[in-house]
Amino acid sequence: MDSRSFYIYGVKLAVCSRCSLIYLGALLGSVISWFVYEENLLKKSNFFLVLALIPSLVEFLLEKFLNVEILTFKLFASLWLGGIAGFVLSSQIVNMFGRK
Repeated sequence: MDSRSFYIYGVKLAVCSRCSLIYLGALLGSVISWFVYEENLLKKSNFFLVLALIPSLVEFLLEKFLNVEILTFKLFASLWLGGIAGFVLSSQIVNMFGRK
């Protein structure tokens, strides 16, 4: 649907706005993970991933069942989910291959 996608210079992105923001958040989270590395955060990574899913789940349920679309809530929930996922996955990959 055209109304659910972002446009850059008149060209529609291939994915919906929610996915675009999740990808952007994952990129930002990956970049942030280069500068912030905590062993304690890695131990709680599953908890942080579940915590990151809650706002996106609430936003999805509001939109699906109540037909309520709050654009700013979608923006922050998607960026938050992508950012946490990118941060955790990047940190796990770095930890897997050893931090130098």
